[in-house]
Amino acid sequence: MEKKIEVIGEKLVYQGDCIARYKGFTVFVPHLIPGERAEVVVTGKRKSYAQGRILKLITASQYRVEPLCPYHFCLKRNEHNACGGCSWQHIKYEHQLYWEKKIFKEVCSQIKSAVLDNAGINGLENPWNFRHKIQIPVSAHRGGVISGFYMASSHEIVDIENCQIQSDAGNNVYRAVKRLIRQIAGGSGRTNIRHILIRVNSSSSEGLLCFVTRTNKLEGVEEIKRLVSKELPIIKGIFRNVNSRETNVIMGPNTVKIAGRNSMEDIINGIRYLVSIESFFQTNPAQAAHLYSFVKDLVAGSKVVLDLYSGSGGIALQVAGSAEAVYGIEENRMAVEDARYSAQLNNIKNAKFISGKVENSLFSLVREKGLNMNDAAVIINPPRAGCSGSFLEMLLRVNPKNIVYVSCNPSTLARDIKILNAYEPTHAKIFDMFPHSYHMESVVKLARKIV
Repeated sequence: MEKKIEVIGEKLVYQGDCIARYKGFTVFVPHLIPGERAEVVVTGKRKSYAQGRILKLITASQYRVEPLCPYHFCLKRNEHNACGGCSWQHIKYEHQLYWEKKIFKEVCSQIKSAVLDNAGINGLENPWNFRHKIQIPVSAHRGGVISGFYMASSHEIVDIENCQIQSDAGNNVYRAVKRLIRQIAGGSGRTNIRHILIRVNSSSSEGLLCFVTRTNKLEGVEEIKRLVSKELPIIKGIFRNVNSRETNVIMGPNTVKIAGRNSMEDIINGIRYLVSIESFFQTNPAQAAHLYSFVKDLVAGSKVVLDLYSGSGGIALQVAGSAEAVYGIEENRMAVEDARYSAQLNNIKNAKFISGKVENSLFSLVREKGLNMNDAAVIINPPRAGCSGSFLEMLLRVNPKNIVYVSCNPSTLARDIKILNAYEPTHAKIFDMFPHSYHMESVVKLARKIV
């Protein structure tokens, strides 16, 4: 294949690239929009496909816009060392939603369901400054310390001062902490810090700050305390987490509180939550409120609700008011403690939270409590990898009346629904939890088939 080729974008795919064809060969091109004609340089070739990047845009799409973020790829600058945090800032937001729906439909096409094919999408009125959790890598670089986000498909950090999708409060904390880290490191550029983790609640009134370090040592602890005390009253707790492993996993197994409280408080749809630094909690609280309301409507009328992979109790506590009993199962012990405290905080007495793997706890819970699954709904909210085969087999044995699947990956959602073949989709909706990227959250209700 020639090094420089001319292509026309055909469609966007999950992972964010645009597919084009050249002499019958598939080419994946980042930052190209369907319908655009561009001169592309081939950067990699495999047996069945190639990868390329735009050299020159010959015909631009009506949906192309100037990215708001100065670190995002921009054709005018033609910089290919751009931040990899967002993939679609160059596309009008309404057109992003259009393609998320198309991608969801295509990925789920194997199910052959009109419900999935026609799933609607819930976008954001303001698709900026929506994230309330920020995890920023830190590194020594040319005699100084830099921090920011990785380039796409790279471990090289793009040094940033402000992120357009993070909350204003989170950005303010980040800039102050970054300035202090640079001061502590001085000209040596040496630092023991691997990541900065910042959580801020939806009202930007409380937050938590964590430093992930390579060893037990954190330089400048007293300076950090003074900074928080004088400039960052929003921060209610400071932590150090140690991760000495060479891995892509950000957090290590040991977290120590340096100062302040163990958790922050957030409120979604009138429910108060205690959230600790390590617990899973939705990063987009405005969109989470819509998703939670949708799930609550789908399980209405169920006497018993089981919330599996329940995290900090985000969904379980929302649905507790309409069920006789709610049970949450979660592997992360800290998240379970948060959920229990949150239940007390809201005087919710019919929600119980169990610490353990869902594969090990589901069947024993149903048997021990003697739950009537003909009046039950099971909510599953697994990680991106989806559910294990053994868990899905167990779920089929438990045989609840309804299953509500909350997914952050349409590929594993489709795979798992296909395995759950005793059920059929009755409701589906997509939630744009992560604007300016191909990532999406979706909720599908599965009803037991009548035989």
